[in-house]
Amino acid sequence: MTNSTHNARELDARSGDGLDIRLLWNPADGSVMVTVADARTDEHFLIPVASHEALDAFRHPFTFAGAPTLDAIPVGGAR
Repeated sequence: MTNSTHNARELDARSGDGLDIRLLWNPADGSVMVTVADARTDEHFLIPVASHEALDAFRHPFTFAGAPTLDAIPVGGAR
């Protein structure tokens, strides 16, 4: 777990079809991120997002993970 996620507060979470998705906010620096854990593939990644895009990223994390200006950060698991 990174320092950003360790200090983060969970704003929302949802699970389904092997996916666990969390919307996190770090009050120390104001950063917002979405974490995705895929039990089917054992992949885990974190997507830093702009605060104004947080809800869209939470609803559609794979769209944001593939955005050319954002790189999803692997958090362990298979690569």
